[in-house]
Amino acid sequence: MKSLLLFLCVFCLQPFLLADEAMINPLEAIREKGSITLSDGSSFYTFRKDGSFDSGPLGISGRTITGKWHVSKDSPDRSFVVDGKWSWVNGMSRPDDFRQITFAIYPGTFRKASGDKERFAMSDEFFQCYFIVDELASNVK
Repeated sequence: MKSLLLFLCVFCLQPFLLADEAMINPLEAIREKGSITLSDGSSFYTFRKDGSFDSGPLGISGRTITGKWHVSKDSPDRSFVVDGKWSWVNGMSRPDDFRQITFAIYPGTFRKASGDKERFAMSDEFFQCYFIVDELASNVK
Protein backbone atom coordinates (compact mmCIF):
# COMPACT_ATOMS: atom_id res chain seq x y z
CA MET A 1 0.00 0.00 0.00
CA LYS A 2 2.83 2.39 0.89
CA SER A 3 4.54 1.61 -2.41
CA LEU A 4 1.37 2.39 -4.33
CA LEU A 5 0.93 5.66 -2.48
CA LEU A 6 4.56 6.65 -3.14
CA PHE A 7 4.19 5.76 -6.83
CA LEU A 8 1.01 7.87 -7.14
CA CYS A 9 2.62 10.85 -5.39
CA VAL A 10 5.67 10.78 -7.64
CA PHE A 11 3.56 10.19 -10.77
CA CYS A 12 1.17 13.07 -9.95
CA LEU A 13 3.93 15.50 -8.96
CA GLN A 14 6.20 14.74 -11.91
CA PRO A 15 4.85 17.52 -14.20
CA PHE A 16 5.43 20.08 -11.44
CA LEU A 17 8.92 18.81 -10.71
CA LEU A 18 9.90 18.99 -14.39
CA ALA A 19 8.53 22.52 -14.87
CA ASP A 20 11.69 24.27 -13.65
CA GLU A 21 11.48 27.10 -16.18
CA ALA A 22 8.49 29.37 -16.67
CA MET A 23 6.94 29.82 -20.10
CA ILE A 24 7.98 33.05 -21.80
CA ASN A 25 6.33 35.08 -24.57
CA PRO A 26 8.38 34.80 -27.82
CA LEU A 27 8.73 38.59 -28.29
CA GLU A 28 9.92 38.96 -24.70
CA ALA A 29 12.38 36.08 -25.27
CA ILE A 30 13.81 37.84 -28.34
CA ARG A 31 14.23 41.07 -26.36
CA GLU A 32 15.96 39.26 -23.49
CA LYS A 33 18.15 36.79 -25.41
CA GLY A 34 18.71 38.70 -28.67
CA SER A 35 17.17 35.94 -30.79
CA ILE A 36 15.11 32.77 -30.72
CA THR A 37 15.52 29.69 -32.87
CA LEU A 38 12.59 27.34 -33.45
CA SER A 39 12.61 23.92 -35.08
CA ASP A 40 9.99 21.64 -36.55
CA GLY A 41 12.41 18.71 -36.69
CA SER A 42 13.54 19.23 -40.28
CA SER A 43 14.18 23.01 -40.46
CA PHE A 44 15.21 25.81 -38.13
CA TYR A 45 13.79 29.35 -37.96
CA THR A 46 15.81 32.15 -36.30
CA PHE A 47 14.26 35.50 -35.38
CA ARG A 48 16.86 38.11 -34.30
CA LYS A 49 16.36 41.26 -32.25
CA ASP A 50 17.55 43.45 -35.17
CA GLY A 51 14.64 42.20 -37.33
CA SER A 52 16.67 39.77 -39.43
CA PHE A 53 15.42 36.25 -40.10
CA ASP A 54 17.11 33.06 -41.27
CA SER A 55 15.81 29.58 -41.89
CA GLY A 56 17.47 26.48 -43.21
CA PRO A 57 17.49 22.71 -43.15
CA LEU A 58 18.69 20.62 -40.23
CA GLY A 59 20.66 18.58 -42.73
CA ILE A 60 22.78 18.90 -45.84
CA SER A 61 19.93 19.78 -48.21
CA GLY A 62 16.71 21.76 -48.01
CA ARG A 63 14.92 25.10 -48.19
CA THR A 64 16.44 28.35 -46.93
CA ILE A 65 14.78 31.69 -46.19
CA THR A 66 16.65 34.95 -45.59
CA GLY A 67 14.83 38.17 -44.82
CA LYS A 68 13.28 40.50 -42.27
CA TRP A 69 10.52 39.94 -39.71
CA HIS A 70 8.05 42.14 -37.85
CA VAL A 71 5.14 41.51 -35.52
CA SER A 72 1.65 41.63 -36.96
CA LYS A 73 -0.60 44.50 -35.94
CA ASP A 74 -3.46 42.01 -35.54
CA SER A 75 -1.73 39.76 -32.96
CA PRO A 76 1.51 41.41 -31.78
CA ASP A 77 1.94 38.91 -28.95
CA ARG A 78 2.26 35.84 -31.20
CA SER A 79 2.03 36.66 -34.93
CA PHE A 80 5.39 37.13 -36.71
CA VAL A 81 5.47 38.13 -40.39
CA VAL A 82 8.59 37.34 -42.45
CA ASP A 83 9.35 38.85 -45.86
CA GLY A 84 12.13 36.77 -47.32
CA LYS A 85 13.96 35.29 -50.25
CA TRP A 86 13.52 31.53 -50.58
CA SER A 87 16.29 29.35 -51.91
CA TRP A 88 17.66 25.82 -51.63
CA VAL A 89 20.83 24.28 -50.20
CA ASN A 90 22.34 21.73 -52.59
CA GLY A 91 19.62 22.14 -55.18
CA MET A 92 18.12 24.37 -57.85
CA SER A 93 15.98 27.39 -57.02
CA ARG A 94 14.56 30.46 -58.71
CA PRO A 95 16.67 33.61 -58.23
CA ASP A 96 13.59 35.78 -57.56
CA ASP A 97 11.53 33.63 -55.17
CA PHE A 98 10.28 36.17 -52.61
CA ARG A 99 7.49 35.19 -50.22
CA GLN A 100 5.77 36.36 -47.08
CA ILE A 101 5.21 33.80 -44.35
CA THR A 102 3.32 34.39 -41.11
CA PHE A 103 4.13 32.33 -38.03
CA ALA A 104 1.89 32.03 -34.98
CA ILE A 105 4.34 31.44 -32.13
CA TYR A 106 3.11 30.63 -28.63
CA PRO A 107 4.93 30.95 -25.28
CA GLY A 108 7.65 28.42 -24.60
CA THR A 109 10.89 27.63 -22.81
CA PHE A 110 14.52 27.37 -23.87
CA ARG A 111 16.33 24.06 -24.23
CA LYS A 112 19.93 23.31 -25.11
CA ALA A 113 20.64 22.10 -28.63
CA SER A 114 21.15 18.36 -28.77
CA GLY A 115 22.45 16.01 -31.41
CA ASP A 116 24.38 16.47 -34.62
CA LYS A 117 21.31 17.44 -36.63
CA GLU A 118 20.65 20.63 -34.63
CA ARG A 119 24.19 21.92 -35.19
CA PHE A 120 23.13 23.05 -38.67
CA ALA A 121 21.08 25.80 -37.00
CA MET A 122 24.23 27.37 -35.52
CA SER A 123 22.38 27.91 -32.25
CA ASP A 124 23.25 26.75 -28.74
CA GLU A 125 19.63 26.64 -27.67
CA PHE A 126 16.16 26.33 -29.13
CA PHE A 127 12.92 28.01 -28.14
CA GLN A 128 10.68 25.02 -27.51
CA CYS A 129 7.10 26.05 -28.17
CA TYR A 130 4.02 25.37 -30.22
CA PHE A 131 4.08 27.23 -33.54
CA ILE A 132 2.29 27.04 -36.87
CA VAL A 133 2.63 28.60 -40.30
CA ASP A 134 -0.50 30.73 -40.35
CA GLU A 135 -0.17 32.14 -43.87
CA LEU A 136 2.08 31.93 -46.93
CA ALA A 137 2.02 34.28 -49.94
CA SER A 138 4.35 34.29 -52.94
CA ASN A 139 5.96 37.09 -54.97
CA VAL A 140 6.18 39.60 -52.12
CA LYS A 141 9.21 41.92 -52.14
